[in-house]
Amino acid sequence: MEKTKQSGNFVNFANTVCFYKRTLAFLCEDKIVLAKLHSWKDLIERLVREGADWLTVLKAALEIYSGDMKGFALLPAAKEQRQTYLKEYMKKLIIDSIQTVVNKYHNDGAASTSSLDLLNYS
Repeated sequence: MEKTKQSGNFVNFANTVCFYKRTLAFLCEDKIVLAKLHSWKDLIERLVREGADWLTVLKAALEIYSGDMKGFALLPAAKEQRQTYLKEYMKKLIIDSIQTVVNKYHNDGAASTSSLDLLNYS
């Protein structure tokens, strides 16, 4: 354990980290800090709920698929496993994204995630 002398007292800086389900608890000297690990799908669904445009949603999904965006719960870290796991979701997302663009130009309207059916993917 690393100790540092402050104001005549020895202070322990070796924090304790506990993990339960998808929640991390950092037990610090004078407080407890909680953090939640989110899944890749949580991010995509949040982007859709917050009204992000279809291109932003597609970009985030592609970064997760390629491994450029990391650190999600419930997602394999190995490239082949991750891509196999996400393959069907990505196919549906790309088809919906193309349909959104077609609808945009067909209807002269704005392409938004409201026309994407992302929350119904499994």
